[in-house]
Amino acid sequence: KRKSVNTISTNLYESILAKKLSNIQKKYTDYEIGSYPYFDFSKKKGGVNIVISSWTLTKLDHITDEIKHMISLLGGKSFIV
Repeated sequence: KRKSVNTISTNLYESILAKKLSNIQKKYTDYEIGSYPYFDFSKKKGGVNIVISSWTLTKLDHITDEIKHMISLLGGKSFIV
């Protein structure tokens, strides 16, 4: 069986996202959400890559859209990597 994976990159920091991401994870038990902070020292910019995955569901659009909407509400930008 294949694992379905989506990655969202955002310019927000993990501390801003952590609580809301945790709430989304609790709501969707068929998905796993991982957050991976990054920092580009040359550009002095950082953010988080959020990886959504599931072994049981093939469509990740609903949870991906919900996370992107949450990022937008928090004033951040996001894109699928």
